[in-house]
Amino acid sequence: MRIESAPGKKLNSLQSYAVMTVMAFFSVAFQAAMQNGVNPLGYITYVTSPTVWLFNFIPALTLMLFLFSLTGSLRVSFIAFNLPLTVFLLINEFKIFFRDEPFKPNDLSLITETRNMLENYKLQLNLKIILLIVLMIAVMVFVLRKIRNGKISAPKRIVGLVLSVAIAAASYLFVYSNKTIYENTSIAGNIYHETEVVANKGFMFFFLSSLKGSAVIPPEGYSKEKAEKILKEYAVDKNESVPNIIAIMSESFFDAQASEKIEFMPGMNPYEKYNGLKNESLYGNIFVPGFAGGTAQTEFEFLCGSNISLIDTSLPTVYKTHISGPAYGLTNELKSRGFKTIAIHPGHPWFYNRRNVYNYLGFDEFITAEDLPAGTEKKNYYIKDSVTAKLITDNYSKHLKENPGKGYFCFTVTIENHGPYSEKETGEPARLVRPAGLSDDEYNILENYMSNVYDAAELICDVAEFTETVDVPTVILFFGDHLPYFDSEYKDYEAIGYDIMSGTPESVLRQHTTPFVIYGNQAFRSERPEAEAKDAGLISSNFLISEMLEYIGADLSPYFRFTKELHEKVNVISSDIYIENGDIQKEDVSGENKQLLSDYGILQYYNLKDYKSE
Repeated sequence: MRIESAPGKKLNSLQSYAVMTVMAFFSVAFQAAMQNGVNPLGYITYVTSPTVWLFNFIPALTLMLFLFSLTGSLRVSFIAFNLPLTVFLLINEFKIFFRDEPFKPNDLSLITETRNMLENYKLQLNLKIILLIVLMIAVMVFVLRKIRNGKISAPKRIVGLVLSVAIAAASYLFVYSNKTIYENTSIAGNIYHETEVVANKGFMFFFLSSLKGSAVIPPEGYSKEKAEKILKEYAVDKNESVPNIIAIMSESFFDAQASEKIEFMPGMNPYEKYNGLKNESLYGNIFVPGFAGGTAQTEFEFLCGSNISLIDTSLPTVYKTHISGPAYGLTNELKSRGFKTIAIHPGHPWFYNRRNVYNYLGFDEFITAEDLPAGTEKKNYYIKDSVTAKLITDNYSKHLKENPGKGYFCFTVTIENHGPYSEKETGEPARLVRPAGLSDDEYNILENYMSNVYDAAELICDVAEFTETVDVPTVILFFGDHLPYFDSEYKDYEAIGYDIMSGTPESVLRQHTTPFVIYGNQAFRSERPEAEAKDAGLISSNFLISEMLEYIGADLSPYFRFTKELHEKVNVISSDIYIENGDIQKEDVSGENKQLLSDYGILQYYNLKDYKSE
């Protein structure tokens, strides 16, 4: 059977459907090439796991059948399907390049954010993308010029429409909305690296499987009455004194000193001041939801004391998908106690929908880049940490003058250390002994990152020094949101000896580990001398509030009293790994703690959907 129709001759019905099948096969092959390039593992998966090929082929063929039945034209159906597919694959390519995170359905609601963010990035089309785009254009031209089908009768078109809709509905209902099918589909690559998983399983399979989960689904056994009953069991007196709290989430801050091969020039360790403050603090590490991205996820886990993996294993951007009204957390709790609550982020207020979400979480005021004067000092594209430090101290000073005796909570998200990191020389004395095997560009990326780390250490120390000038008990909590993204092949991590890609449980933990310190000023330490400096170990970021409450000696609320009890038994909670009583558990926690996790899920849903602010 000839696929190409001769000049003046049109394909009959049977030939048209055969050609459509070939077209769908080409679309899947094009997708695989766009995602994997010369990486053989992605192609191996299509062969070793036939379901991967099938679950990408079904949507391509089904949508082309629908479009063909609707328009009666093979050419229109091919182009109308593959043009948006190519655009989505390009978006996926660039998002992975800049954020090491695949393009997800929820990103469709972030069009404005994406457009504004890309103004700060230089998009470069590599040879793979250029060649594949040229190939797609060539095939589209071929289809336009050579493929012509005869008229399809009305009954056949109706049958095609009904059949395509039925296949789409059935496949989504029984395949793409079933998380178990997606998660249990084996791949040849690293199962812990999401972008590699998506490349192996195919973009269409991943994207359709991610459609489900944008809404908060009540956990099994949920009722408002049950949640309130659990909280009643943890009832606590609210008369405890709570010091003023300054929380700072530092962009892409991680402790590279834990690397096996890293070495700093004499007297040039960017962590030196940070280390000094840490020795006077309660310190440790947190397991965060994302890697090289997902700032809002860590932010949410801290502010609400909730764990995203128990809400949705797809780890959505909850600020966009799950918070549409008042939500309980640290901010609303402190606000109910009469605290002034303020958020600072020297970036755009629209990013991650913070402008609306912060209002729901209970912040009285939100200071952003839009509130800063033109010409405010930046480093690369972003407001410097020194500016952010002054915003923190100036606003605290203002509060102490205008509202003496009133509690104060300030939460800040820094931005200076946001990637991408420059490939140019810093213009400063070298901090890092050059690791072997790195190009100039790769070494400069590390140097620029270390320069930013130095600035972050200056920020926390400047704020700590300021709190020592006031006689009001004040506690500072400082932590990183996720690890930085250096390069797509992780050469910089490998060069400094920080294993995040071997696939062992330990490497998974490293990939998601950032540090924290909780520091109390002299006025606080005088009131609570038992708040000693020590290592708190590794905990999930949703337990940071519990750790801080332990340090300041306050139970605060029934919910946080509950999370404190859970925290003492289960240290880390994630979709892949638990740490229970200090031991790594791959599958699940013990029976006793399962009930606590079940209750935790019920309370989290209550806080998101049934909480009413006072």
